[in-house]
Amino acid sequence: MLAGAVVTAAVLSTGAAQADPPTLSNVVTDATLSTTTFVPGKQVHATWKFNTAFAPQVTAVQLWLAHSTGMGHAPATLIRAGIDPKTGSVDFRAPDVAPSKPGNIWIFDVVWDDNGRQTELSLTNITVA
Repeated sequence: MLAGAVVTAAVLSTGAAQADPPTLSNVVTDATLSTTTFVPGKQVHATWKFNTAFAPQVTAVQLWLAHSTGMGHAPATLIRAGIDPKTGSVDFRAPDVAPSKPGNIWIFDVVWDDNGRQTELSLTNITVA
C-alpha cells in the first residue's frame, strides 16, 4: 500500500476477539494518533515505531477498536488487517461505533494475529464522539 493513502476502514464486529489478550512490549512503540477523539467517518492518521528485531515473526499487524465496559477489554471492531508494521503509519476512517460514555469505553489497539492468537502491541485510549 502507498504510504499516506487514505483507506476507508472495513468495519467488522467479531465475537472471536479474545478478552484481555496478552501483550508483547517493545515491538511497537511511540504509537500516536492525529486525534484521540474519533468522529465516525473522519480520517485518522496513526504512526508508530516498529522494532525490526521482531520483523521475522511480526510480518503484519491489525488495527482494532478495543471495547471495555470498565471490567477488562477486548478487540471488538476491526479497522484494518494486513498492515506491514515496518511502514510505521497508516490513514483510516474512524468506524461508526456507539459514542463513548461511562461503561462504553474505546481503545485504539495495534494487534498482531499470531496464527489466531491475538497479541496486543500498543493501546491508546480514545473518545468516540
